[in-house]
Amino acid sequence: MILSYKLANEIVQRAMSIIHHNVNVIDKNGVIVASGDARRVGKIHDIGKEVALTKKRICVYAEQENESGGSNSVVSGINHPIIVDNELQFVVGVTGNPNEIVRYSELAFITAELLAKQAIENEHINWTTRIKDLQFVSLLNNKSLRSSLSCSKYKDIERSYNLPQYPLIMKVEVDDSYLLFVSEIIRKITQILGHENFGVVEQNLFFVLAKERDTLEQIIKEIDDIALKLKTRILFCKSFCAIDLESLISSIRLGIFSLNEGYNSSGSVISINSQSIINYLLHGEPCKEYFDYILSEILKSSKGEELIKTIRCYLHNNLEILKTTNELGIHRNTLQNRFKHIKELTNLDINKFDHLQIFHFAVRYP
Repeated sequence: MILSYKLANEIVQRAMSIIHHNVNVIDKNGVIVASGDARRVGKIHDIGKEVALTKKRICVYAEQENESGGSNSVVSGINHPIIVDNELQFVVGVTGNPNEIVRYSELAFITAELLAKQAIENEHINWTTRIKDLQFVSLLNNKSLRSSLSCSKYKDIERSYNLPQYPLIMKVEVDDSYLLFVSEIIRKITQILGHENFGVVEQNLFFVLAKERDTLEQIIKEIDDIALKLKTRILFCKSFCAIDLESLISSIRLGIFSLNEGYNSSGSVISINSQSIINYLLHGEPCKEYFDYILSEILKSSKGEELIKTIRCYLHNNLEILKTTNELGIHRNTLQNRFKHIKELTNLDINKFDHLQIFHFAVRYP
C-alpha cells in the first residue's frame, strides 16, 4: 500500500480527536508525512526510521530527548510500526511521556491499523473492479472474445453485475470542467447505488446499472443538476433491462449507438427508437437481445401470448382495425385495451409509427 497524504492526515485527525496528544505518521523511509505539529511535516524522524527497519516499537523518554540536544527528530513518545498482512505499512508516533501515554497511545495505534486495513481493502476492491471493467469493456468492444474466456470466468463476470439490471449509458462532454464533473458523477452515483454499479467504457462514456427503472430517473435528475451548475453537457440513454451478460453487452452497445446517433439532439435524454435500431441493424449489429426483452416484458402478463398474437395479427392486416378485430373475434374496444396493456408492459405505444416498427422487428426478427 502506498501511504497517501490523505490517509496519513486522516489517521492524525482521528487519533488526536481520541487521545489529545500529538500524533505523527511516518513513512518507511522515516519521513513525517502528517503530524499534529505542522512544522514537523517533511522532516526525517530518526526513531521512526529505525522502527521501520526493525519493525519493533521504540519508546523515547525525556532524558533521551535531552541527550540529543532537543533535536526535532528525537522527541519523547512512543513509536509503533503498523503492520498489516505481515508487511510494514508505516509508523505512528505519539508524543509524550511513554509512562503516561502508554494506555492512550494504543487507541491511536488501533485507529491507524484499522484505517490502513480499510485502505488496503478499498485498494483491492478498486483493482478488482478495474480488472472486471477491463474484461467487460473488452467483451463490449469485441463480443467474439467470449470464446477466449472459460465458462467459469464468463460466469464470474456475469455474477459480479448482479443481474437483472437496467443500464443507463452516459456521454460526457470533455471540456474544462470534465475532471470535476466526472468526480462529482462518481460521488453521486456511489452514494445512490455503490461503486460496483458504475463502469467506464471510454474517457467520456460511462454506464450505471440499477435494479429499478425509477432509480435511473433519480440519477438523471441528480447528474443533470450537477451539469447545469458546472455549465457542461451530458447525454443519457436508458437501455433495455439486461438479464444476463449477453444481453447486458447488447443493451449497452445499443445505448452507446443511440447516444452517438442522437448527439445533436437538443434534449439530454436520448431514446432508443426505431430509426436508431434500423441504423444499428444496417451497421451489422445483432439486436436479438433487445427484441427478446420486448417480448419477455409482454410475456410477464398472464395474457402475454394473447397480446403477442394480437400484435402479429395487427401487423399481418396492415394495421387495419376492422380486419384485425374480425380475425381475432373481438370488439374494437377490446383491441384498444390490449394495446393499452402492451404499452403498460413495454412503455411502447403501438399506435405510434416509431414504436410500431420496434414491435414489427420484435415479432419477426429471426
